Amino acid sequence: MALDEAKGWWSVIIGILIIVLGLIPFLNKFNVIGFNLPTFLQNAIGAFGIYIIAAVGIYLLIDGFMEDDTIKAITLIVAALLVIAGVMSALFQFGVIGFAIPFLTYTVFNVIFVIEGILLIIAGAAMD
Repeated sequence: MALDEAKGWWSVIIGILIIVLGLIPFLNKFNVIGFNLPTFLQNAIGAFGIYIIAAVGIYLLIDGFMEDDTIKAITLIVAALLVIAGVMSALFQFGVIGFAIPFLTYTVFNVIFVIEGILLIIAGAAMD
């Protein structure tokens, strides 16, 4: 049972926070809801979104190793791809590599946050 230990609850809490950070701006952009995150938080996501994706991807990768076998492979593959995308974009910003992933926009950040949050919640519930 996963939610009887603190590590499962931390994954669920972080997953919910990441979903909120991604879902509210996404729904606001398409006029589904009339409110949005505060401006300072939107600017922080715009500035640090790549690092958030990489950090949460690493956390998801660690949680993926503790999951049951049912969704472990999917979680590990998605987490590895997100870590690679985040690290590649960060390396491009620092001028270490000369190419970037061109489709990483603010809307794509929101979708990635929702995917990471959902997988974290599943990982929190499916841990050994």
